[in-house]
Amino acid sequence: MIREQLKFGLLAMALLPVMLKAQQPAHDPSAHAAPVGKTKVLTRAEFDQAVSANPDVILLDLRRPDEISNIGGFPVYLSIQIADLDKYWSHIPKGAKIITVSNHAARAVKAGDKLDEKGITILGAVGAQTYEQEGGTIVHIKAPAPKTATAEVAH
Repeated sequence: MIREQLKFGLLAMALLPVMLKAQQPAHDPSAHAAPVGKTKVLTRAEFDQAVSANPDVILLDLRRPDEISNIGGFPVYLSIQIADLDKYWSHIPKGAKIITVSNHAARAVKAGDKLDEKGITILGAVGAQTYEQEGGTIVHIKAPAPKTATAEVAH
């Protein structure tokens, strides 16, 4: 009887670390820390509502062209990469309502805060990938196949 209790105790001690680890939440590599700034990060529902309530809203996508083509984006947007924002922000139409866009909203929040300081109306920030993960639809455009030498001669 004592031997069985000892075996059970040793087994329980051996399994304790495994059982404790199983109770911890799994690490989600796709999870991102919430961006820090004044600009509100919009959920899918908030973004959809803001766009439907403001048909003249301009989506300002701050991502590189390769990010937009690889990840996807919204069908209509103004593109100013975050690195060029200080240089080109004056090209944003005066009085425009803006929603800034990046992959997970970190750059979008940063840009929203900068533009707000310049007097631009910022409705919020959205991450294109986050929006899609929450059930929203974004556009995925496939690059056309390269033209062959014979196709170019025919034109």
